Formats: sequence, structure tokens, C-alpha cells
Amino acid sequence: MAAFRAKTVFPDVTVARPLTEVEVRTDVPASPGIYAAWITDQHALTQAGIDGPAPRLIYVGISRTSVRSRLRRHVLDPFLPMEEILATRGLTLPPWGLRCYPDTGRMVRYSPLLEVSANQALAWLLKHLRWAWVLCDGPQARASELEAIHTRSPLLNASHSRDPMPPQLRYGSGYKPARARWLWQMSWAALRIGEFSYEDEKDEWRIKHETKRTVMYEVGVDDLGYPMPLADAQSRDSLRGLEIPDADSIWELMLAAAANAPAIVCDALNHDDIDPDDDELDAWWGAHMGAPFLPDPVSVETAMGKSMALSNEREAAGPRHLPDLERVDELIRLVRRVPGVGH
Repeated sequence: MAAFRAKTVFPDVTVARPLTEVEVRTDVPASPGIYAAWITDQHALTQAGIDGPAPRLIYVGISRTSVRSRLRRHVLDPFLPMEEILATRGLTLPPWGLRCYPDTGRMVRYSPLLEVSANQALAWLLKHLRWAWVLCDGPQARASELEAIHTRSPLLNASHSRDPMPPQLRYGSGYKPARARWLWQMSWAALRIGEFSYEDEKDEWRIKHETKRTVMYEVGVDDLGYPMPLADAQSRDSLRGLEIPDADSIWELMLAAAANAPAIVCDALNHDDIDPDDDELDAWWGAHMGAPFLPDPVSVETAMGKSMALSNEREAAGPRHLPDLERVDELIRLVRRVPGVGH
């Protein structure tokens, strides 16, 4: 192990700096190496709802050809888990449109709503992320990356991490309502846009009843308002019925829900490129469709309105804490059915 460590390198946080796209082009070498990003300001960690102390390592990455090209991508395309963490705190619009696509690694065409979310996230990250890098050959960069992920536990690295939790649930012991909001919304979204076999009328999580005019889901709901497997719900008499609206109804609901949203969100909703049949709108509805089943129930329209108004986790609809660890693990398995585009 000592020999392995002797061959690894890691960037120095004391020389880490913010980077714009122009600075990436002029200051970052087009050579292989390892790079890292930190949040070094405690106030920024608090604002984002991430446990300290500062500096907190956020991400570690490598390039076997050009650190410049990798960092250029990062400063132009925000990390999806980080966007969602910021959204739970009311700092950005939730990027639900990105959850409609398989994670192929390709860039997607941003809708007007996603443009709002991405621009808000990029502005925050430009202000608060600090970057540093070390040039080295490909094998050394790879060994260094693996060691850093294992020993330094960066927030956003999922592959090879020893932390089984998704990044959106890490380092949040002081911000449990925000973590609960993410898991609650993603769990309900999974029931609507997750990768299920739509030919099956029944699966582990829902029963689908479909006629020529309506689609109904029969779902299990626990005491906190999270979905639960049907087998557990039937034994506890916790089954609930849910009618799935058509595209036109979802569109009308979105417009009504945006009544108190910032002008930039309203403008995005009224943009010519918004399609009432867009899967993005369906994802928005799915993420909030559990609102009537919360301990303090609200309508789906009200819940969506809170998200579009950039409400924080204490003002928005959702449970105020996570369920027990066994249920969290169960819900994470459900959430993994949701597509996503990320790093």
C-alpha cells in the first residue's frame, strides 16, 4: 500500500481558484492529469446545505489527454447532483427535464426551464467552487483519482465511492429536511417516469388501471408521505388511488402553479419552445404527485408552485425528515429507476 501511495498525487487546496471558461482556455494546460473542486467558504456550504467544515472536497476527476477539456465541460455544464442539492434549498429551479433522458454521457438540448436551472446553478458554482490540478500521465492520474475517492470522500463522486448513498443524501446531517425533500420528490417521480415495464399492470410499487379515458395508479404510501412497496402497503391498509392527468391538464396545472414564480420562470414557461406534450412537464408533475398524501397534505398544484417559486425545504411541500435507514435503502432502489444526465 505504501508503494501505491508513493505514486499518487493530489491537487493542493491552498492554490485552488475559481475558473471561468475564458480562464480555463488560457490558464489550464491541455495535458493529462488529475483535478479537484472544493467549496472553501463555510457560508457557501451552509447556503447549499452541505455539512462542513470548510474546505469540503466536492469532486475529483481526471483526464488522460487534456485537463483543459474536462474543466471546460464542468464550467459550462453543472453537475446534476449539485443542481438538485441547490434546488432543495431553493437556490435554483429543479432540473426535472434532465431526469427524462438516459445517462448516455451525451449533452442534451436544454429546454427553457432547464436553461433557467442551469444558469442559476452555474452562477452559484462559478462563485463558490475552487479548482486545482496536477499534471501527470494517465496511469498515475487514475491511481491518484481512485485513492482520493477512497480516502477523501468527495461529495459528488459516485463511482468507486465507499459511501453507498447518492451524492444528494451525503453530508447532510445538519440539513435533514433538504435531504428528505430530494428523496421524497425523486421517489414519487420514479413512479411516473422511472424505467418500469409499462406492459405490466402491476409491479412491486404500483398497480395501473387504464381505460380509454383515464389512467389510475394504486400506490402505497407510508406515514411520512413516501411511496412504499405494495406488499407492505396492503398489510398496513395504506393503499391510495391517484389519477394521472393528460398532457393538456398537466400544462394547465403548470401555468396555474407558476402564479407566484419569479418572472424568469414564468417567461420560460411561456417560451415558444415549451411543448405541452414534453416529458419534462410530466416529470414535474410526477415529482409532486405525492403532495396530497403528506402528513400536512397540499394539492399537486400548490407543491409545484412552491418549487417554481424557489421555496426552501422548510417552506416547500415534503416530509421534514428521512425515514429509517431500511426504508431509505428501499427508496434509493426505487429512485435508481429514474433516468438522469450527469457526470
